[in-house]
Amino acid sequence: MVTGGGLNPSANRWIAAKNSFLVPVKALSQILRGKFLDALKETFHEGKLFFRGSTEDLKEESTFDRFLKKLRRQKWVVYAKEPFGRAQHVYAYISRYTHRVAISNQRLVNCQNGQVTFKARNNDSPEKPRLVTLPAEEFIRRFLLHVLPAGFVKIRHYGLLAPCNAKTKLEKARTLLLQMEPTNENHSANGKPQEKKETSSPTWQDLLLQLTGWDLRTCPHCKKGFLIRKPLSIAFTTSPLPSTQKAYLDSS
Repeated sequence: MVTGGGLNPSANRWIAAKNSFLVPVKALSQILRGKFLDALKETFHEGKLFFRGSTEDLKEESTFDRFLKKLRRQKWVVYAKEPFGRAQHVYAYISRYTHRVAISNQRLVNCQNGQVTFKARNNDSPEKPRLVTLPAEEFIRRFLLHVLPAGFVKIRHYGLLAPCNAKTKLEKARTLLLQMEPTNENHSANGKPQEKKETSSPTWQDLLLQLTGWDLRTCPHCKKGFLIRKPLSIAFTTSPLPSTQKAYLDSS
């Protein structure tokens, strides 16, 4: 996860990223591929790689170099996508995976006679989980597949979130962002304060925007114009609507 912007070189101004662009995904995939393969090659020369079974031939340096050249021709896929909801939804989603291992206690149903029964997702009826029973050895094997090896960590912090920047640049960024909020919310384009309007109950369009980030009232092409509901005149050949009712076309 990265921030949608960053501090300028002088660390006195926040530069926000464009709404439609953050990083070039194709270039990022090539960089990640190169970094990973360079680290793999360095580990090989340090003698820290162990080859067994079908990979035993890679012990030879010439064979390993040909293997790396083959990997460099492979296209790597970096999946970068704008979240459906806001940042809070992303953190809530990721936290379910970073702060627990494999399975929660609530999903464990029974353990007896060397068999473990637990709840699993039912693709046909997600609201009704199915029960799965496995031998205890197989259950432990699957569980240990989710345990990180020694030396690995789940979360690393870089950039503004790095420990060395937590009390300096990160605090500066938060201060600048807080200073920007009143300007965007309480002032109009000419810089004059706007009068606060009385809050009303949110519409279904407001709720959809909060949950998914999709604004059905904004033009999908220019991103500036508004979609409005207009009366539609229809010629009826059979039974028209009563005179007290009108037909509407929802352009959203």
